Amino acid sequence: MLGKVIEYIKQPGKIYACLAFKGCFNYLNDEKYCERLFKAETGRKLDLLNPKSFNEKLNWLKLNDRKPIYTTMVDKIEGKKYIEKVLGDSTVVPTLKVWNSVEEVDISELPEQFVLKTNHDSGGYIICRNKEQFNMIKAKKVLKKSFQRNYYWFAREWPYNNVKKKVFAEKFLDMGEALIDYKVMCFNGIPEVIQVNYVSEKRHTQDFYDTNWNQLNISQNFYAPVSDVSDDRPEFLAEMLKKSQILAKDTYFLRVDWFIAEGKLYSGELTLYDGAGIMPYDNYDMDLELGARIKLPID
Repeated sequence: MLGKVIEYIKQPGKIYACLAFKGCFNYLNDEKYCERLFKAETGRKLDLLNPKSFNEKLNWLKLNDRKPIYTTMVDKIEGKKYIEKVLGDSTVVPTLKVWNSVEEVDISELPEQFVLKTNHDSGGYIICRNKEQFNMIKAKKVLKKSFQRNYYWFAREWPYNNVKKKVFAEKFLDMGEALIDYKVMCFNGIPEVIQVNYVSEKRHTQDFYDTNWNQLNISQNFYAPVSDVSDDRPEFLAEMLKKSQILAKDTYFLRVDWFIAEGKLYSGELTLYDGAGIMPYDNYDMDLELGARIKLPID
């Protein structure tokens, strides 16, 4: 219990998340809430009149760039359809089944292996590797907890507030011993930085590269440390960059996630606000360097 208290003291954003999901800050408008959360997470005052840093500009975009299509893009079901339509080919993980509620979920028609997810939340997923041993009761508890959350209330990422909640099953993909998540960061429609998250039982690291695969001096060690060794240049890098640029057209910032499984390139989610606009970098100059890449209408 004491350890939990200390954890919350060190990370005040967790307190905000807990209270926000309970509706304690619903009375605050988006601007006032974002100012308070930004201060709690970064220790800095949010300057919305003259935003300079990456995180400041993402918050400005939350409040001022409100295209209806963004709701489609962040919806994990509709977002797949959007990606297929824009790219004209299929890089998405196949969706097997969609349900309107947790109570409707029936896995009897699903294959031996699959993944269950919610379309509106972050982290609301369950992997099934063996259907005979799958604990459906436990899975539904996780899904119900996700269903109870309105992801919008924590960081006021408004597109999530309009997503109609659903549960869906998608194909299970064998990624081997590690998941390598390539997050292509596009600034004013141009891919410029690739964030690489390497996740395995042995390590979780995060590194940043430019489009020529030169490692950048950017880090967020509180989230994940920089790797001791450079990540291998991905086989599908050129394709990732080309398709990310197509998807990022007419956006000020868009992060397009990619991963490679079973010898094929797959697209993940589309993210308009990397780290919800509240994840500080190890050095403020890093935040400013990334922020300078986004050209806002007020710049």
